[in-house]
Amino acid sequence: MSTYETANGVGDAYEPLGPEHLAAFAALRSDTTGLTTFERYVWQAKLAVRSWLGALADAGLLAVVCEHVEDLAIVHVAGFRFAQLKTRDKGSWSVANICRPGHAIERLVASYKLADASDIAAFSSFEVWLEGPPSEKKETNDFFADPTSASEAIKKQIRAFGLTGAKLTDFLNRLSIHCHQPARQAVDAVNIRLIGAIWPGQTMEQVERLYETLLCAAVSAQSASEAPQIVRRAIRAAREAPASTASWHRISIPHRSAASGPLSAVGSRIRSGPGCPSCLWGSVTPRTQARPSGSFRGHCDERIVRTR
Repeated sequence: MSTYETANGVGDAYEPLGPEHLAAFAALRSDTTGLTTFERYVWQAKLAVRSWLGALADAGLLAVVCEHVEDLAIVHVAGFRFAQLKTRDKGSWSVANICRPGHAIERLVASYKLADASDIAAFSSFEVWLEGPPSEKKETNDFFADPTSASEAIKKQIRAFGLTGAKLTDFLNRLSIHCHQPARQAVDAVNIRLIGAIWPGQTMEQVERLYETLLCAAVSAQSASEAPQIVRRAIRAAREAPASTASWHRISIPHRSAASGPLSAVGSRIRSGPGCPSCLWGSVTPRTQARPSGSFRGHCDERIVRTR
């Protein structure tokens, strides 16, 4: 006989678990909603890593930001890209799917309004990234290829989200739809192959370790984890001088030309310097606060470079 202490401190006796008990536990029906939600959440982090890697050669890149206004935002010296990232278990995407209430277009309309209120809409684009293919229907193909070709019915739906007249026209001109994002089953291979192409000559173990590090940073950014002290100091500098690209680059990334040496992503955090990316940007604003009702101009939240 074994005993355990209950919450009130009283020891209760029980028989050891037998194989039939373990089998019964394993057979319990479980709601998979949490697993599915987490899988989609991590997929977004993997796309953030992919965006960061793909932009290494772009000298104008300032930041890849998770969960600031949108699922993903890319800050460039030329402007801002706000992206909604959507997964799909089966079937194809239609214009009706993404324009229904609460879905991608309505959320991007809200982001457009924030950008417009902060006088940065003229420097912004708004994107929908979709896992999977588009529908073969003409209305969908036309809209995905050129949102300004939206039918009157689609425009009516977007007007219901609060955009009319010249603002609606401007939003559609700044909108783009991107299907065929790497599937959840394939995105790891895509990212690992990209890392191998950027830093050739590394072992598979090194490549996988770097990918694990970057993914950990992106997930931490999404979940509002705290950045190391050195990063927090750099963020404070960027907050004090938000218009200075030098402040942003203090915690941004070296570009491919500076990353030709061996990786130095070994240890408790990614180190700055040749041969290794120095950080992945990501907002630590909690998801429930990621779409503020007022201006977001000048805000620059804590960023993450933590590794395992």
